[in-house]
Amino acid sequence: LFRSVCPTAAELCDRCQMVIVSMESTSDLTALYNGIAQFIRPGHIFIDLTDTSPALAHAVAQGMRRREAYYLDCG
Repeated sequence: LFRSVCPTAAELCDRCQMVIVSMESTSDLTALYNGIAQFIRPGHIFIDLTDTSPALAHAVAQGMRRREAYYLDCG
């Protein structure tokens, strides 16, 4: 759906302060995060509804923290 509204990860992060995702698999979540990581800005909020491992959630949260963004794991 986001491709029809925001065709690129950069535009998604420019247009949205909060991103809510629910991915089918942890590999999809990892790919999504890696695709948008460079565009994440301080204050962005990333809410993850994906059923994932605590280790992956912690790794994503650490990456968000380094970018001064917020990550909420709600899997």
